[in-house]
Amino acid sequence: MDIISDIIVVSNYPAAKLVQVKGKWYTQVTIPSDLRPAFNGRKQERRGTGDRGEAERRMHDKAAEIYAAFDKAQKSFDPVAHAAGELLKELPGRPKWPDTAWQDDEADQSANELRGLAGSVLHMATDPRFVDAEEGHAIAASQDRVEALLWAFEQELAKRRESKSACGKRFSEVANQCLNAIEYNRKKTEGSYRKAAQKFTDFANDPDIAQVTGQTALEFVEHLASKHAYNTLQRDIGTVRRVFVFAQDQAWIDANPFADISLKGKGSKAIKRQPLRRSQLEALFTLEMSGEDRLALSILAATGMRLDEVALLEWQDIKNEGGIEYFDLQRIGKIIKNSSSARLVPVPSCIELPPRANGRLFTYALGLDGKACAATPLVKQRDIAGGDFG
Repeated sequence: MDIISDIIVVSNYPAAKLVQVKGKWYTQVTIPSDLRPAFNGRKQERRGTGDRGEAERRMHDKAAEIYAAFDKAQKSFDPVAHAAGELLKELPGRPKWPDTAWQDDEADQSANELRGLAGSVLHMATDPRFVDAEEGHAIAASQDRVEALLWAFEQELAKRRESKSACGKRFSEVANQCLNAIEYNRKKTEGSYRKAAQKFTDFANDPDIAQVTGQTALEFVEHLASKHAYNTLQRDIGTVRRVFVFAQDQAWIDANPFADISLKGKGSKAIKRQPLRRSQLEALFTLEMSGEDRLALSILAATGMRLDEVALLEWQDIKNEGGIEYFDLQRIGKIIKNSSSARLVPVPSCIELPPRANGRLFTYALGLDGKACAATPLVKQRDIAGGDFG
């Protein structure tokens, strides 16, 4: 089984990865689909780098070797670049484009420039009233060649675009495979990931994953940033980016359109919360409410515990040592936010607990993860709570 380790990006080609195959370590890069004919149809190119330590030290150099091979193949085997070069030979001026001219991000602009140059030849006058017969014949012959070469170029460009969409896998299908392979410690986490994937599915109309461009990715980021705070934006984009990494690892796509997108400064501003003033607390406790709501609010106000910590309290969490009563949030198996939340919280003398019983102290509904602060609680527990609030 292959083991994939560190990832490094050296150029606009797919990222280089450190992989272990049959006990040996290699630097590996997915070969862009339009270059695979130059590599006998292989999907990945590898360079051996010895043991793990040696592989890590030489990964940059080996990746550079692979990218250099891609550059050479790009110039020698890219049918679009070749067709463009043949057409340029027939055009005046022959502008020199950079090596990146026919890569995905620049291909459309380069193609439009080339069409414009070809059009200047195709629309040259051949009317005998304006040019002599010999010149007119030369222009017409040139126009015939340019027209044929332009047609050949357009065909190669169309073939490339078709090959880019030949993956045949919709984003929703790939997302499902990717998210099914993750081990979740909470149902809420899984639900958040699947909601994020669904947001992109809906936004982009569930496209073929190989047809998603960097522009689509940017538009999706702006779409979410207009509605969500940074943390939600980071989670959702991170999930979608993960799906594309999965597709890239499967060699279904050449590059991740979300790879280099920055979220810095994006997202709506977080809501700043302010503590309740004494007058507000006094007004709150004058309101009519149930006994358990009053007790829950009292514990929150007097201890500073989190809402979920209070709502999930069980009678076994209330202990007494040396006459000091306290809430034990260190119980094994107790649901808490993180490890630092495991603590002992004294019960203030102003808190009047109901007669001791068994089970949960409160009757608030629980969600799939057993927490009480879920947006859509599923399980009512009034039949097992032991508190008697009158």
